Amino acid sequence: MDECDDVAYCKGMCLRHYKQDYRTRNLERIREWDRRNGPRYRGKNKEYQRKYREEHKEQRKLHDLKYRENNREKIRRSIRKHKDKVRDQVYDILGHECARCGFKDKRALQIDHVDGKGYKERWLGPLGICHKVIDSGGQDYQILCANCNWIKRVENREHL
Repeated sequence: MDECDDVAYCKGMCLRHYKQDYRTRNLERIREWDRRNGPRYRGKNKEYQRKYREEHKEQRKLHDLKYRENNREKIRRSIRKHKDKVRDQVYDILGHECARCGFKDKRALQIDHVDGKGYKERWLGPLGICHKVIDSGGQDYQILCANCNWIKRVENREHL
């Protein structure tokens, strides 16, 4: 266990580290109990959680706000990691280079709608469009560098 400044709870460990240690030592026993008893408790637990969320909306809002304030960088890193993962999935589907000129620097690559109907999906935002590309398997989309994308827009009069 890594060193912790929290107050000792049991066996010289804080509550969090004690529970973590207990889980690692008794993992098989916990899994067996869950296999036998889990279905009986899951339905009750969901109902309890729903009722709790309804009764404690304001407390939960305050807690969430405080958490976001205290963990701003952690949240940003998590969001960035998710965006990069989704973007990499798009590149795996559509390719890692411009469909017109072969440019490979990801900083300048953009997702382009082949038919020029991208303006209809602009409200989805960048991540929503990425998810749509993944869901459709890349049909009707291509990767273009920023220059080729603007040239295509001007040639096809998509910028008007």
